[in-house]
Amino acid sequence: MTACMKIIPFFLLIFTTVWGVSGCKSDPCEVRSCQNGGVCIDGFCDCPEGFVGVNCELSTDPCLNKNCHPTQAADCVSNNDGEALCICEDGFEGELCEDLWTDKYVGQYYVAEVINGTSTQEFFARIESGPRFKQLTISNFHNQTSSGTSAKIVVNLLQANVFDIYEQFMTFGVVTGAGSYQLSTGNLSLNYQIIESSGDTLNCVATFELE
Repeated sequence: MTACMKIIPFFLLIFTTVWGVSGCKSDPCEVRSCQNGGVCIDGFCDCPEGFVGVNCELSTDPCLNKNCHPTQAADCVSNNDGEALCICEDGFEGELCEDLWTDKYVGQYYVAEVINGTSTQEFFARIESGPRFKQLTISNFHNQTSSGTSAKIVVNLLQANVFDIYEQFMTFGVVTGAGSYQLSTGNLSLNYQIIESSGDTLNCVATFELE
């Protein structure tokens, strides 16, 4: 056997090996980007429960992609249109339950108050959150700041847009009543009774218009 005959098979072996490596198929998972925890197997995404699609990009449960506030939402439900809705704990509201009921009330108001259906007075009042959860403080209530009284009353929110004025003993009398927030305007409507120290009763209706 000549030297040339021994060399040829060696080169054939190298050629065959190189061709075999270069001719291998690429990993099909290299071009697959599985989402939402999906795992690629042989080029196909194996999706976790609740997700479908080529890349597991579609959710069969809309609540899986709804980031309801973790401590302020009681639950997430899907309505008849397949939309996810956060069900908020009492005291919270907003699409994701991210807001306090009291937040929307805070501000300066122009007040028009009607007393016993006849006399009227106009003044400014301010509303702040607190002092406790689901409570509001109204300053210059019944336009009493100028008289040297504190003129601050506290109301309890019963619902997001409804509150009561629990019985409070003020220097100008005993106050009780209720009120509501008007979603369309951002104004407040209050009905309250003031029993003055003289024994006279004032029945008041007031509109608080946000400045």
